[in-house]
Amino acid sequence: MKKTRFAIIGAGNMGAAIAAGLPAQRFDVTLSNRSQAKLDTFKATHPYVTVTSSNLEAASDADFVIIATRPAQTMGVIQQITSCLKPGALLVTLAPQLALAQIAEKVSCHAARMMPNTAIEIGKSMTFICYDPETPAAVRDEFNAAMEQMGAVGVIDESLMGAATALCSCGLAYALRYVRAAVEGAVALGFSPDDATSYVSSTLQGVVALLATGRHPEQLIDSVTTPGGTTIRGLIAMEKAGFSNAVIQGLLASSKHE
Repeated sequence: MKKTRFAIIGAGNMGAAIAAGLPAQRFDVTLSNRSQAKLDTFKATHPYVTVTSSNLEAASDADFVIIATRPAQTMGVIQQITSCLKPGALLVTLAPQLALAQIAEKVSCHAARMMPNTAIEIGKSMTFICYDPETPAAVRDEFNAAMEQMGAVGVIDESLMGAATALCSCGLAYALRYVRAAVEGAVALGFSPDDATSYVSSTLQGVVALLATGRHPEQLIDSVTTPGGTTIRGLIAMEKAGFSNAVIQGLLASSKHE
């Protein structure tokens, strides 16, 4: 049976991670990039992926075309490859400020926007996708399933892409900032930086596992917060310093790029 063809244009961190994460037994993957040296380096560790310096060669006859270049280059790439896109193909961009309507003006195939986060390199991305209304359900389902090889997928309305970016793309940095602050606090309490990092990481893994049980975060907080205890004193101090409001304001600020 003929494999579904993927073209990934751009071999930067995100494009290379997507090309590496797609299972070879299901997909025929071609990665294009202007730098032959970068392609050669990728090919050395991923021999099953076809590499080329020609975007036209990559996109020709592809079922899914993902443009993973720098945002400023995206529209130029679309204009370059539009003539070789199949009518039934799905063109996917990672550019945060390029609306579906702008893409639709340039191509005759289906269009989508996608926003992974950098955890895609370890197969743990939270990836958001929005599709143009004309994209068939079968095409959406196949593309969603492919992206689920690299983490979780959320299909959302285009109006929420800015919020999704703030929550789970920028949000990676926000969570890491908490980790950094917790480690600094732990060092002040007497732990070594390496031990503190390990302990905080293990604690957060436990948080993720607890959330996976379906219980509400507040319920989980209540289960460790005893009247007059150490946890409630810490929470009160954090809130007094503006913890929750700082998180909310950060999300609102970073969502305004749309």
